[in-house]
Amino acid sequence: MEEYDNVVVTTGGYRGPAKAGHDETGDLFEGLDIEIVPPVPSLFTFNLPSSPVRDLMGTVVENASVSLAGTKFKAAGPLLITHWGMSGPAVLKLSSYAARYLAESRYDATLLVNWLGGKDLDSVRSGLQRTAVKNPLRQVSNSRPEEIPSRLWTYLVTKSKVREDARWAEIGPKGINRLAESLSNDSYHIKGQSRFKEEFVTCGGVALSNINNKTLECVKHPGLYFAGEVLDIDAITGGFNLQAAWSTGFLVADSISRKDNKD
Repeated sequence: MEEYDNVVVTTGGYRGPAKAGHDETGDLFEGLDIEIVPPVPSLFTFNLPSSPVRDLMGTVVENASVSLAGTKFKAAGPLLITHWGMSGPAVLKLSSYAARYLAESRYDATLLVNWLGGKDLDSVRSGLQRTAVKNPLRQVSNSRPEEIPSRLWTYLVTKSKVREDARWAEIGPKGINRLAESLSNDSYHIKGQSRFKEEFVTCGGVALSNINNKTLECVKHPGLYFAGEVLDIDAITGGFNLQAAWSTGFLVADSISRKDNKD
């Protein structure tokens, strides 16, 4: 067996020990007494099977707010409707925040969408009431909030049980309330992981308690270093995970160089 002064582990997302029947390498850290945070997927899109919203694929809302019902997980940003469900920065960030919760829930959860970003139900209702007062004879389907694409507005009007040819004066307070609810608290059933298994990063890996955070050297095994996604570090979309990989790689290289120079 060959021996080395330093070993750097940069294997990417750590999946844990191999499972019986799978063609995978064994546990890299077996016998080393290294704490591993169980890995789960992070940064993925949401699969909404059978939801009619998927017919609006390609539709983008620039400032939506998304959350998971019954939790405090919430994110905001652009949202993209796809032919399998929902994607875009808002959804990817939410999947990162709630990665472990969604894994424990077997990717069965309720997604709540506020199509108007930070506007609450009362504000949305008030805005619709003002529109109704100013345009009583105008068709509801032709009087959409400027933030909402026309195809999405038509979909939300229908979902709110308002006729497309109905005029504002005809739908009354109940119709306005249903529209406000659809705009600010639209509900969808998430079922299953991303359709194409295209999760971008892994949440979990080598616990940070194992390493010296100034050098990324293993506390229990001097000369063993970790860098990149094999560590229990992950972030939201926007290049942060790439930056983490580059930064930890640089830190490890710098640490080894400094140690060798001392020797």
